[in-house]
Amino acid sequence: MYESKETSIRGIVVTILLIILVICLLIWIFPTKKDVKGITGGNNEPLLSEIFGRNIRVLQNAGKAYYYSATLPKNTGDSTNITLGELVEKKMLLDLTDKNGKVCNKDASYVQLTKNSDGTYEMKSYLSCDKESNYILSSLDCSNFKGNCKSEDISKDDKKEEPIDDKETPIDDKETPIDDKEVTYYYRYLYSCPKNSQSYSNWSAWSTNYVSPSSNRVVDTKVEYERKYVKTGTKQEPVTTYNTVTTTEYEEETKRYVDTHPQGASCVTLPRTGYTLYECKVRTPKTVTKQVPVTTYNTVDVYDWQTTAVTYYRYKTLTSSTSHYTVWSTKSNDTTYINSGCTVIKSEKVAK
Repeated sequence: MYESKETSIRGIVVTILLIILVICLLIWIFPTKKDVKGITGGNNEPLLSEIFGRNIRVLQNAGKAYYYSATLPKNTGDSTNITLGELVEKKMLLDLTDKNGKVCNKDASYVQLTKNSDGTYEMKSYLSCDKESNYILSSLDCSNFKGNCKSEDISKDDKKEEPIDDKETPIDDKETPIDDKEVTYYYRYLYSCPKNSQSYSNWSAWSTNYVSPSSNRVVDTKVEYERKYVKTGTKQEPVTTYNTVTTTEYEEETKRYVDTHPQGASCVTLPRTGYTLYECKVRTPKTVTKQVPVTTYNTVDVYDWQTTAVTYYRYKTLTSSTSHYTVWSTKSNDTTYINSGCTVIKSEKVAK
């Protein structure tokens, strides 16, 4: 009976020891938050940077896959953008989440492709996630695109079309994260430079107004013959008008008078027996109204049809204009550009 009791106590002690051993093993396998801080020194930034780096690399690879068959910028300095949201809509990647599980900004995050002067392209992948944002730059050439890319600066071997292998640019969470400790940065500066040019305007309309040539004006002429009704001289043309004139006229009559001689009359005596007969010419006054013509002369122009030579003029003027182009430099005080009138308008911190 004593042995049975002793055996029971021994079993209890072994059980307790096993429980303690299991607890110790659990604590060792699953460290507490305090133990984790002790291991990392209280700094979990490497883990957070790894998450952000993985996300931005996924965005970069999606951008490469998109621009492989997209329309490329044609002119030097031209750019084209696609946002993270558009890439998600095109099913080229899934939503990117940050360290706190929040979805990164789909509108502020983008991939931008810019054409360089040497025919290559610079791709900027910018990711914005809550309080964390950054970008990486990639240099691409025609080998990264489907065939809609032409560059005189790239060798024939480089111009061969090499389609992107999805196995080389997978878009998944297994992509190698960016290690901020291995990335070095440099500053580059964007200069705006003036470019002076001269050009002639379009020809003006033809006009008969005389225009003189000058150092900044070219004049062109042409002669056309036209038949016109033109003034050839003048002449005096008579104009007749009538004036009303009142006059006294005398009407002369021959009358005979017996034994009486009219006073003032011119009479002839006709002999008669027993009396005297006078034959007289008598003038009787009479008022007469007449229209008297009056002639004057006016000077009038004389016209006739004539063929004349008409000179027409047109001109164009020389104008000066100033445009601007941009160029990148790694120097903030690059005399090569400053001596040409260029000024710095922008600076960027760029990852090598």
